[in-house]
Amino acid sequence: MELQRKVDRIWKKILVLNAVHESGRRRLTMREDSKVFYLTMREDCYRYLADLKTGSERIEAAENTLSAYKTTQARGF
Repeated sequence: MELQRKVDRIWKKILVLNAVHESGRRRLTMREDSKVFYLTMREDCYRYLADLKTGSERIEAAENTLSAYKTTQARGF
């Protein structure tokens, strides 16, 4: 369980950093490969969190994963 908590904290920190990046990204122009990397990393973070959660937390993480995948597809990647 301790390892799971550590991994969970790491993924949450990554998502916070991604959110900060997302808010500033609109002001900056990114190369296409950077956009793909960023969006794929965001999808993976939510997917890994969904794998670690149970109950309603798992459902919420799975919904976030689906939303991230749809965002990526809508942007044509």
